[in-house]
Amino acid sequence: MVRNTVFIVVRILGALAGWAGWSTLWFSRFMGVQTTDDEQYIVTSMHFIMILMGLYLLLVCYLVWWRFTPSAVCHLCALISLSLLSFLPTPEPETRHPGFGVFIILSSLFGVCLIYRLTSFYINRLLFPAVRI
Repeated sequence: MVRNTVFIVVRILGALAGWAGWSTLWFSRFMGVQTTDDEQYIVTSMHFIMILMGLYLLLVCYLVWWRFTPSAVCHLCALISLSLLSFLPTPEPETRHPGFGVFIILSSLFGVCLIYRLTSFYINRLLFPAVRI
């Protein structure tokens, strides 16, 4: 019962990744419509990054829906853990300690790696149990 529920949740998250990929590719078309010559290099770089991000999201959707393997679940867990980076707290500049930025970056990278390893291990173990010989 739990395996089927996790399977459905993984498929739904894969579909959301595909939708986010298509919308990222769609909205990346409108970047740089009103830019000056000074901003063109930055806008082109951001446009390229958005296209790569959209293609990766579509790849994860494809892997989850048509090539359901442990590596597809690992890609989905990586997306989940990286999306948690958007919830990082940022303190006010006047109360910030000088070394606080480095601490936030290192602790967030450690947290992302820990969340990725734990979720991919437990979900893969649940969806793809080891066969006893």
